[in-house]
Amino acid sequence: MIITENSKVFLSICIPTFNRADKTANLIKSILLYKGTDIEVIVVDNCSIDDTQNTLKNIQDERFVYIQNETNIGSMPNVLKSLSLGKGKFVMLCLDKDFILYENLPLFIQKLKSFDNVSVGHCSLNYEKFENDTTSDKGLDSLLNIAYTSEHPSGIFLNNRILQKESIISKVYGSDKTFAFNTEILKSEMCVFGNAKRVNIPLVFTEKLEDCEK
Repeated sequence: MIITENSKVFLSICIPTFNRADKTANLIKSILLYKGTDIEVIVVDNCSIDDTQNTLKNIQDERFVYIQNETNIGSMPNVLKSLSLGKGKFVMLCLDKDFILYENLPLFIQKLKSFDNVSVGHCSLNYEKFENDTTSDKGLDSLLNIAYTSEHPSGIFLNNRILQKESIISKVYGSDKTFAFNTEILKSEMCVFGNAKRVNIPLVFTEKLEDCEK
């Protein structure tokens, strides 16, 4: 995927999925309530055996991209594949079981546009307040405060120009194409190239305990 200067997409929201047809559909439909044309929602279906394909193909919106793998490539490789397909200036990860509060996407995009020399960041999860973002300097500071924090991966966002130019996905994926390290390795690779941000607004929410068994 090559980013073009005339691309209207600023933010690519990337959703890897497997066998969560209803949850994924609800997540997509909620995000698409955002009225702007500067986002895209990319779903990569890792050969689900439920009704994911039929359910998602009923969603008609030019901002929505549905891709189905020919074979199941594994969970982490599918995460990385979804991020590699975004054409926005930033790509953000959201797992199929989680939720994005679309009402706050305009503020999030505004923040992304204001960031200077930011390569990677993470939205604070399940956040209920609007507070100032925090910045970590490139290198060790970013590694300690953003990369190696053992956090749930939804809400990670990456500067797509750096992601592509430095072939970060390929470095993390591994040369044999069968194994990938976790998302902390992905973030750590990005920390070398710029500052990191912690965004503190109500935007990304994880699956509730009572929904886990549904």
